[in-house]
Amino acid sequence: MLLNSNELKVLKSLLIKNEMSGTEIIDLIENNQITYSQLTRTRKSIIENLNHVLRYLLDKKTDSLVVTKSKTDKRNKVYKLNLDINMRHKIIDQ
Repeated sequence: MLLNSNELKVLKSLLIKNEMSGTEIIDLIENNQITYSQLTRTRKSIIENLNHVLRYLLDKKTDSLVVTKSKTDKRNKVYKLNLDINMRHKIIDQ
């Protein structure tokens, strides 16, 4: 399974930071010529695809990318990578 450039950017950033806001993910997405609603749909698609790939690679039944509400502003979402250190190395090695 191959990741597109946007999915790869988001995954690399999450591996480094462990969590990102929805705005940070949108900022990473290429093609800023599209509307905000299209960007949010693209973000949702990226998260779904990454979860699918990570479930396959890690042989897990649960999502590795978890969406929670921000502690500072409940209207915003925070995307967290829910992996232990061994699983992170497995992703990096592939």
